[in-house]
Amino acid sequence: MTLDDFIKNNYQKYLSEGQREYLLEHKKFRDKKAAQKQLSRYFERVSIKMRGRTLVIAIGQPRIKVKGDKLKDALTKRIALRYDPNNLQSFSWWVWQLNIDINHEKISFEDTKEKKIYAITKELVENKQMAWFQSAFNAFSKRVGDGYSLIMYGLAEEETKTGTKKVKRPLLSSEIYKIEKLKELLEDRGIKDPREQRESELWQELITSMGYINVYNVYKVKNLNENELDMLRGSRKKQSFEDAKKLFYDKIDKWMREKIKERYKGIEEFLELELVNPLDYKTPTLKQWKKFKEFIFVEGKDEQYQQR
Repeated sequence: MTLDDFIKNNYQKYLSEGQREYLLEHKKFRDKKAAQKQLSRYFERVSIKMRGRTLVIAIGQPRIKVKGDKLKDALTKRIALRYDPNNLQSFSWWVWQLNIDINHEKISFEDTKEKKIYAITKELVENKQMAWFQSAFNAFSKRVGDGYSLIMYGLAEEETKTGTKKVKRPLLSSEIYKIEKLKELLEDRGIKDPREQRESELWQELITSMGYINVYNVYKVKNLNENELDMLRGSRKKQSFEDAKKLFYDKIDKWMREKIKERYKGIEEFLELELVNPLDYKTPTLKQWKKFKEFIFVEGKDEQYQQR
C-alpha cells in the first residue's frame, strides 16, 4: 500500500505518539526502521521500503502476542473467529468449541484411594485447562479491547405460541447477591468445589426459585473495538490452524510429567516400592497418570454439550 492508503486505513494509530504526529504533519515517517518495529508488534511481515521514488508499505496479518506458545496461538486465533459480542458464551461452551474439553462423567474405581487421587488429578487438569483458556482469551481481549470481564447469566425456559424455548439473560444484581451468599454458606459447610456447589440441593432450589434452570458466567470483551475484531477475524477466515486438541493434550501431558518428576524427586525408590502415598503429595504417580488420562481426555465433540 502507499503512504496515503496507510493513513487512510488508520494504521498510524499503532505508532508511537511522536511518530504518529510527525507522520500526519509531514506526510512521511520520521524513522522508517522505528516505525516498522512498532508496527511489527501488532502485525506480521511488516515492510517499509522505497521502490524507485515510491514508498511501499506491506503489512501482514494482525498479531496476537502469545510468546511462542503454540497452544495459546491456536486458541487465540479460534477465539477471534468465534467471538460474538451479541451472543456471549460460557467457559464450557468455549472449551467445547475450541475442542479442548475434558470428560466430566463419573468414573468408578474399586479402590477408594485410587478414586481420591483420580479426583485430585482431574482437578489439576481442570485448573490448567481454565488457566490456559483464560490466558488465550485475555490475549485476544487485549488485542481487540481492554481485557475481559465475567458476567453471570441465567438460562430460563419461556412459553411461546409454538412451545417452550430456552432464553438466556444477565442476572440482576439482587440475584447475583443471593448466589454469592449461597456460595459462602456452602463453603462454610465444606463444599468448596464449584461443580459440587452447583450439584447441591440448596443451589438447585435457589436458581429454580429465581426462574432459572442454570446460571453461569460468560466472557465479555471490555470496550470492544469492532473494527479491530473484524480486521483480526477477516485475516483468519482462510487460515488453517494446528489441532488445538492435540496441542492441549501434549502440553497437559508434558506439564503433568514434569510436576510428577519434581514432586517425587529424591524418593523414586520409595515410590517404586509403594512406600509413598500419592494422596499425601496431592499428585498422582506416573503410572497412575498414564491410567487416568485415558478417562480424563474426551474423544470427539459432544453436540449436546451443557452450559456449566
